Amino acid sequence: NNEKGLFVSLQPYFNTGSMKETIDPILKDCLSANLPAVCANPDEIVVTPTGGTAYMPGKIAKRYIELGGKCKFFGKPQPEHFQACVDKLKDLVLNFTEEKASLRICHVGDSLHHDIKGANECGDGIDTVFVTSGIHSQKDFKGTSFGEL
Repeated sequence: NNEKGLFVSLQPYFNTGSMKETIDPILKDCLSANLPAVCANPDEIVVTPTGGTAYMPGKIAKRYIELGGKCKFFGKPQPEHFQACVDKLKDLVLNFTEEKASLRICHVGDSLHHDIKGANECGDGIDTVFVTSGIHSQKDFKGTSFGEL
């Protein structure tokens, strides 16, 4: 919602990833007001059900930081996200079993940036399964390749 009371659609950004027309002006206004940002979904791009690419909030947060803003991230790959899940699973298992059997957890995901990195850095022994038909299978994906993490 801008000063004139008009709403701005972010759909062009989600479709193209371009920030010039809609995102940058908003971020610059936020920056001039010294507003911090919160990013609850750090994904930068996703594969759509039709096989295309859509651009996500993580890319906006990254741009805000590039412009000089501050941003707090929640969700994958943040360790707090994975630890909260591990703690919840442990509670559930202990509620349903009499014995304290060892708990083995496996995280399944298609993002080296978020799923695999986050589970590996959690420090609670989470195994991972990498889905190769996901985001890194996209020929136009310009993110991390397999040897970079």
